Amino acid sequence: MARGGPHFRARLHGRAQPPLRPRLPVRQGGSGRGTRGDVGPLQDEPRRAPGTGGYLYETPIHLLDLARWFFGEVKDLRSAVRTCVYAEPDNFSLLVTFASGLALTFVSCAHATWAFPFERVEVFGRHFTLETTEMERVACTSGLEAATTTRDFHALALDAKRGYAGIDHNFISAVIGEEEPLVSAEDGYRSVELVDRIYRFLI
Repeated sequence: MARGGPHFRARLHGRAQPPLRPRLPVRQGGSGRGTRGDVGPLQDEPRRAPGTGGYLYETPIHLLDLARWFFGEVKDLRSAVRTCVYAEPDNFSLLVTFASGLALTFVSCAHATWAFPFERVEVFGRHFTLETTEMERVACTSGLEAATTTRDFHALALDAKRGYAGIDHNFISAVIGEEEPLVSAEDGYRSVELVDRIYRFLI
């Protein structure tokens, strides 16, 4: 943006989470599934006041950004949305098709419980499965008779495990010219644009 104009930063820390930091080797001929269940009675009502967006801008946007990072740009989007508990849409079921032809199903609920894992990513390819259990573990199986390889991150500090420390370090390093940003301004804009597109279906 022009100097002196408005500044915008989308802190999309999902790309810095250790289990997902290596980019997934699935761009064609596969499918993906993402789920997000957030706390209902244990947290404040999702914020949809003017200027704050809505529930999808709170935590699901990080998974949607990861989907773009893994699979490329979105070509088609279909949604089924309900308002069940709060005064705004709080249940989202999405079918996302990428330019590569890969399809993603995405489900997110704003009033679920803390039942573990309340966030999961699953990716399927030709005799290939990758799945996360929160940011605690990632398991990969490649081959019909292959053993599953699991990496465990539960002992990492919370800010490292969830990518907060990594994305902040990368942002500062990018500002002083030492690294390329994990999330460019264009990337951040496109992920916000995708969430906005979902909400515009409701108008």
